[in-house]
Amino acid sequence: PKVSRADLHLPATPVPSPQTTPAPVSAPVVAPTPVEVALIEGQKASAKQTSEDKATKQKTAALMNQALNNTDPQLQMSLYGQVVQLDPSNAAAVQGFKEAQARVQATQAVQQKNEVAQVSQQQDSQTHEQQTTDSLVQAQSAFLGGHFGEASTALALAERLSPDNPMVRDLRSRISVASSLRSRLYFLGGAAGLLSLAGLFAFW
Repeated sequence: PKVSRADLHLPATPVPSPQTTPAPVSAPVVAPTPVEVALIEGQKASAKQTSEDKATKQKTAALMNQALNNTDPQLQMSLYGQVVQLDPSNAAAVQGFKEAQARVQATQAVQQKNEVAQVSQQQDSQTHEQQTTDSLVQAQSAFLGGHFGEASTALALAERLSPDNPMVRDLRSRISVASSLRSRLYFLGGAAGLLSLAGLFAFW
């Protein structure tokens, strides 16, 4: 027959109780020292400055490229000026700005000179027209009065100022014809010749 532990009166085997794992102990939080805080802030500022410097260099390079590939001095001045604002130590941008500014000033000087010359030309033209009119009126008055020499002298100014004026040319032709007729009638003499000349003026 099978003998059990109880028949032998042996003590029961103790069951081990489950062991609990102790919770990990976290290390105490230590606040950074002022030196460490300053170092961290310096590193952040340096990283930020590096990023800003990189962006500035990229923008400066783009502006310089636009300025160099452009032929408009006014636009070049604007582009170089932006570069100098970003990087005052950029010698190429400073020199480019000065050269573009010089070209702009030279162009403005030429334009101003042309405008002055144009105004002066217009004033001269108006003056010539007025002088031509005055000379023509004086010559016509002298011609109608029979003063051919005086008429010819007054008309000379109009001919010099407006040689292509048809009224000036017409009056010169009439003076020449009248002077030639006077010379012929003078040689003919007599009252008949003088009356013929007077009748000729009546038709003019």
